Amino acid sequence: MVKLIKLYGERNTNTNYMSKLIELNLDVQEIPGTVPPTIMKIQKLLPGQELVRDIYFYFTYKNNLGWKHTHVKLPEKLRKYKLVDSNLLGSSGFHGVEEKSDTNFTNYHEKSTKIRENS
Repeated sequence: MVKLIKLYGERNTNTNYMSKLIELNLDVQEIPGTVPPTIMKIQKLLPGQELVRDIYFYFTYKNNLGWKHTHVKLPEKLRKYKLVDSNLLGSSGFHGVEEKSDTNFTNYHEKSTKIRENS
């Protein structure tokens, strides 16, 4: 079974570069973070720069884990998705990743949430 990886990133944060590095150096498949061309055509016809893409990723989350406007879920919440449960790299408890990574992610998530709430 092919291992999967998901990258999130805002524009100009080198996600394309990172994707290419991963493609060249790891035997994994990246979960898509872009919309199909038909969705982009619809987006160009409607007002709002990214509304159609936001809606697309909302309804297809179980297949692609969203995109940059998506609040990344905690590992325990992600486990309910078949995509994660089967072969996502970095999911704690899967593929030899230590439980410690959950704690680090949770601590980071809690700190970043508090920062957002206080700003």
